[in-house]
Amino acid sequence: MAEFTKGPWAVDVGGSVVCPERFEICEVHSSQLYVDYDTTRHPSDDPAWNRDLSDQEFEANARLIAAAPDLAETGEALAGTVDAYLEWLAEGMTPTRKGDDPVDRFNRRKMESEELKARLTSASASFRAALNKARGIPSANGGDNG
Repeated sequence: MAEFTKGPWAVDVGGSVVCPERFEICEVHSSQLYVDYDTTRHPSDDPAWNRDLSDQEFEANARLIAAAPDLAETGEALAGTVDAYLEWLAEGMTPTRKGDDPVDRFNRRKMESEELKARLTSASASFRAALNKARGIPSANGGDNG
């Protein structure tokens, strides 16, 4: 499977979504554009196909497309963190082995839980930033989210 173009992507003037090298990823259209793959019905039969997008909806679609790499990367990070957390929980459910020092086990588990908490916090913040980019909400660091 081919990899997608690495982000961050941004919305350029005119509605093109571009990557850092300014290559166009796609162009978002605000007017009716229809490719008829289903020859059993015509788009004029469906009111949803017979409208133009508002400027706001057009911009929101472009932002969502531009946020796709951030959302994909963050989704991968969240999935990995959740997997690690579930594995950590399962390990905690196993009985201690004979000879285990309860204090050492407690300290190790505490350190692991702090690491997982940091990973979850970071992944959550990244995910919220990607969603805010898609929504057009400025980032907390003063940038425009791409």
